[in-house]
Amino acid sequence: MFESMSTDTQLFHAHIYFNEHEVLSAHKLRSGILETLFDSIEMVGPLELGLRGPHTLPMFEIHFYRKHLADIAHYINTHRSHHSVLIHPVSGNDIQDHSPKNVRWLGRRVKLSMENLK
Repeated sequence: MFESMSTDTQLFHAHIYFNEHEVLSAHKLRSGILETLFDSIEMVGPLELGLRGPHTLPMFEIHFYRKHLADIAHYINTHRSHHSVLIHPVSGNDIQDHSPKNVRWLGRRVKLSMENLK
């Protein structure tokens, strides 16, 4: 699934989305990621209740390297319940990084506001 991502980038982000009724389950998923994947992740962000960048729903994000991509995607997919997850490479070009050819979705796709990217 992720082996074909068309990038040589080594750093990745995963954005886990939630709505106002899913804050508790998002918090639980975030806590599980911190506890279980601590050695595989570079950063776990806070629950972002506001919108930022291209993201049209509240979310939290994690940063990790390519070598952990398969394990992290598997853990998140197994534990995400109904949360949608966007995984993308980080190259420094936000438009390219969030383009359909470079992203992978776990769960339903969430509309992105690409006009908010540089």
